[in-house]
Amino acid sequence: MTNTPQVRLFSKYLVVVWLAVLTLWWVWPVYAGTGRNSEELRGTPGNSGELIIPSSPSKFLSVPLVPSLAITATKSYTLATDSDGDNQADPGDVLSYTIVITNNGVTTNTGVIFSDTLDPNTGQVGLVSISPIAFDDNYNAITNPLTLTVPDGLTDTFANDYPGLNPAVSGITSFGGGSLGGAVTTNPAGSTVPIPAGGSLTVNANGSFDFTPAVGFQGVFTFFYRLQNPVGPGDGLVSLMVDAPPSVISTSPISGATGITATTNITVTFSESVAYNASSFTLACPSGSPVAFSLASTSPSTSAVLNPTANLPPGVVCAVTVLAGQISDVDANDPPDNMLADYSFTFGVAPDAIDDTYAPQIIGNVGISTTNSTNFSLLTNDQGPGLTITAFGATSAQGGTVGVITSTGTFSYTPPAGFEGSDSFTYTIGNAAGSDTATVNLTVAGMIWFVNNNAGGGGDGRLNTPYNTLADFQADNDGAGNNPAANDHIFLHESATAYTGGVTLLNGQRLIGQDATVTLAAATGLTIPADSFPLPVTNSGNGTIVLLNSAATAIALGSGNTIRGLTVGDTTANDISGTNFGTLTVLDTTLTGAGRALDLNNGTLNATFNGVTSTSGANNVNLVSVSGTANLGSGALSGATGTAFNVNGGNATITYAGNVTQNNAQRVVEVQNSTGGAINFTTGTVTGGASSTGVNINNANGNVSFANLTLGTSGSRMTNQAVTITGGTGTYSLGNVSIFTNNAQGIVATNADGTLNSTSGAVDTGTATAINLDGPAGLTTLGMTLTSVTSSGGSATGIIIQDTNGSFTVNGDGTNTSRGGNGSGGVIANKNDGGSNGSGTVGAGVFLNNASGITLRRMQLNDHQNYGIRGTNITNFVLQYSTVNGANGDDITTREGSVIFDNVFGGSNSIFESVVSGAIEDNVRVENSSSTALTSFNISNNNIQNNSSVSGNIGFRCESRSSANMTVVVNNNNFSGNRTDTINCNGSGTSQLNITVSNNIITRGSPNDGNIGINITADSSGQVTYDIDNNRVGTPDGSTDQSLLNTGINVFAGNTSTMNGQVRNNRVINRGAGVSGIGIRLVQATNSTLNVNVDNNTVSNVGLDFGIQLDAGQNAGATGFCQIAVTDNTVSVLGGALDAIRVRVRNASTGCSRITGNTATHPGAVNCTLGGAETPCLLSVSQGNTAVHRLEGGAAGLAAGNPGIPSNRITTFGTITTVAAGFCSSIP
Repeated sequence: MTNTPQVRLFSKYLVVVWLAVLTLWWVWPVYAGTGRNSEELRGTPGNSGELIIPSSPSKFLSVPLVPSLAITATKSYTLATDSDGDNQADPGDVLSYTIVITNNGVTTNTGVIFSDTLDPNTGQVGLVSISPIAFDDNYNAITNPLTLTVPDGLTDTFANDYPGLNPAVSGITSFGGGSLGGAVTTNPAGSTVPIPAGGSLTVNANGSFDFTPAVGFQGVFTFFYRLQNPVGPGDGLVSLMVDAPPSVISTSPISGATGITATTNITVTFSESVAYNASSFTLACPSGSPVAFSLASTSPSTSAVLNPTANLPPGVVCAVTVLAGQISDVDANDPPDNMLADYSFTFGVAPDAIDDTYAPQIIGNVGISTTNSTNFSLLTNDQGPGLTITAFGATSAQGGTVGVITSTGTFSYTPPAGFEGSDSFTYTIGNAAGSDTATVNLTVAGMIWFVNNNAGGGGDGRLNTPYNTLADFQADNDGAGNNPAANDHIFLHESATAYTGGVTLLNGQRLIGQDATVTLAAATGLTIPADSFPLPVTNSGNGTIVLLNSAATAIALGSGNTIRGLTVGDTTANDISGTNFGTLTVLDTTLTGAGRALDLNNGTLNATFNGVTSTSGANNVNLVSVSGTANLGSGALSGATGTAFNVNGGNATITYAGNVTQNNAQRVVEVQNSTGGAINFTTGTVTGGASSTGVNINNANGNVSFANLTLGTSGSRMTNQAVTITGGTGTYSLGNVSIFTNNAQGIVATNADGTLNSTSGAVDTGTATAINLDGPAGLTTLGMTLTSVTSSGGSATGIIIQDTNGSFTVNGDGTNTSRGGNGSGGVIANKNDGGSNGSGTVGAGVFLNNASGITLRRMQLNDHQNYGIRGTNITNFVLQYSTVNGANGDDITTREGSVIFDNVFGGSNSIFESVVSGAIEDNVRVENSSSTALTSFNISNNNIQNNSSVSGNIGFRCESRSSANMTVVVNNNNFSGNRTDTINCNGSGTSQLNITVSNNIITRGSPNDGNIGINITADSSGQVTYDIDNNRVGTPDGSTDQSLLNTGINVFAGNTSTMNGQVRNNRVINRGAGVSGIGIRLVQATNSTLNVNVDNNTVSNVGLDFGIQLDAGQNAGATGFCQIAVTDNTVSVLGGALDAIRVRVRNASTGCSRITGNTATHPGAVNCTLGGAETPCLLSVSQGNTAVHRLEGGAAGLAAGNPGIPSNRITTFGTITTVAAGFCSSIP
């Protein structure tokens, strides 16, 4: 087999007939195919053969049908010859075989093989006869109207048919049926038949035909034709397709459309299903600018969908071309397959108006114009060429006013009055490609209301339409709707006309005047967009101010308000008033004129005023429970009917540099119950008139300070207490004070657990106490300096300071350094005690108790019935350039006197360059019993003299008692006229006393001659270290006789005490003939210890006693110790005197002596006999009772050791134990 053709078996059958002799078998394959133009049967009997059906011409296209395979073959035979007539197939008979092959399906089947085996013992004879096969034909017509003529030849209907076999047919016999109507046998070949819908059909026997359809016909026209031979018919179907080539029938978008969205897919719809790919189309937006796309449809189809890979460029005209050569229909039997020509169409992509957000927040009531700065354009982000704004909303969504420059896209916007929040407006852009609309989003935040009393009426508070009265603003200021609300800003334009009526601020509102020293933007704290309409210029300096006057309160606060850049003038109530006002911020603001300046209750201040002046009001300033800070600037406060400057509670820090004056019977300043902060009156003067009740600071736990405090004058004295401080822990600084009262106390502080300071000034209180400070103990710290303190007459002590630490100083003029001063530190005089003897709080000049750091300079204190100065438990007291004289004290039982201290501590105590006299008993007395150390008390360069001639006692008295520890220096003083002892110091108990007495002049006075000059003693178990050096006792110059009545220097150790010291370089002149008194006397009594170096002293004019006497073991049973050096002394006694020098150890004491270098004279001592009656000697050394007396160098060495004393005028008694030089090692 040379070919495997396809045969279309569609409602056809094939009949094959042949004769066979029963001699052989064979196989005949039948191939269903399209056939060929010739056929043959090959093979020989007994061999296989095949039937070849020829192929159809190329003009015929196979059309697949719905698959359905239903092929049957039926073979039948008859006995063609029956040689013997027996109706049996005998050898030599001929059988006639007929095979009918039928395709009852609807599909084309190829490779169908019919195999059959001849009956056994038969063989083929003759020819095979086969019926003709008429194959279906399809024809296409391209245009209509038309006449389709198919000539005889390769394309006619018969050309591809199988004519059959034995015999073959030569042509068509008939036609009909199908669209023509009738049956295939209705019309004989060669006839012309009308078409029912119009037109005609002629079919010829040779297969040619003419087809003329009705005008406009399109579609398929069918008819059947028949081939016929004796074996059977073969019918073929002719299908005529009258159709145009594929074409574009619609597009989406349609050609010429505008305003197409950039995301649109492009759809091309064809007249029939076509095959295409991406290269079948071009897309350019605009022309010449290709746009990439993919296909969103599947080929073949009737529509092709182009899906741009990105959005189409906005605002341009796109061009689409369908390339004819790249489009083909899908029916191969329907030529032509391609479009006749390219197809192009255009559409416009809408420009993209992109929503805008104007990012800067627009200030409420102000508005913007983007031409001002940024040139922000609505067109900037819009997409498309040649755009213009074609329309816009002139009123925003919230009612604002919009203006747009359509050519540039810049715009202006004014928000509705009082509006805050989001607003928007729309605009439309357009070009040749279409139009689009966008929304502009705006945010209005931060609100400024404008008030200008120079503007016309009817304003709504916006920048360009302001309120023209403060009353109009106030009428709307309720927070309702778009009315002024909490946290808004109010701006007042400067004007030559004052604003009136006052304003009540809502919480958080800021009231800003045009006088602010910063821009309105800075004052509000708002961020002003660059495109904002220009805000008013502040701080113009044109002389015009923002002034508020009110018939009531000018500014009533809400909470958290700010006031800036304005002046409040005359009011009948308050300039600024608020309760629970949160934090009030004030800047660039002046309060002036009538009315209370500030009335604030419960809130926090953050304020800096230009100045505060008030000439009337219940107060000038009233602050209750206020915290924060405020600088009130300068100004003047006066005329208040109550406290001028009142602070109650809170912890604010307030500074005022102006003057405060109160001439009514009210407080000038009152600060009470504060919990912290500070009230500071800096450079101004706080003044209280004669009827004022002064300054009151009560339980103030914050600080209070004054620069200048003037309360009363010398010519117009206050009748009330000037300064009262009670409780509190603050620091109270009074500054420079000038206090004059008429018998009312000056500065009184009680239980103030803080600090009290002053810098200078005078306090003069008539008969009342000038300074009365009473701590709690140790908790009131002073830092006070005054120029003078004066109080005279009456019973009230002039200065009372108790339970304080720190320092208190009266300084006087600060320059005079004369002894006793010039009284510039004030005069405290003539205080009677009212019968209360011994009290320090009455009848005294100065009373100090539990105080420290007290310095009194250049003061005059005199004539006090109790004390001039009385101190107990005092640390670091200083009296300089002062005089305490007159008659001080009137009761000796309470030991009153001039300067009297019990327990003085510290290392900076002194009485210096002062004059003290007039004590009923002791002029100066310091006695300590506390274990707290007195490390230094220096009594230097003073005149201490003339105590009472009746009961006067000691000039300077000091004593350490109990466990006290005292160090006292008495140096370079002039003592005279002190009735008993001039200097008397004693150490007792277990105390320790270190006393230095040096360079003093001690003389008699008038009327007092004085008794003992220097008397240093110890008793109990006291320990005394002493140095008595270079004093002139009884003489001012070492030669002039102003002698006392008794002993010049006395050192006495009693009980179990211990004394170590020196008596050296002193000059003593005794009273002379007939008067008792020892020049220098040293006594070790009972069980005490006395170590002393008596060296280089000069003693003269001793009348009845010893020149120098050491008496160890004075008392019976004494068991004490004594080591003494008597060296290089010069002693001159008168004829009635006893020994010039006597050193005696007796009873049970133990002594050790060094006696050398002395010179003595005694006109009555001629010879001293041993063992006989005592006769005056120049030097007498003795031992008595059971005492032990050791003498360096022994008795034999006395004459050699003291060459200034004739040997016959030296005597010893008792047992003198000789010891070597230096043996007495405890001698100081």
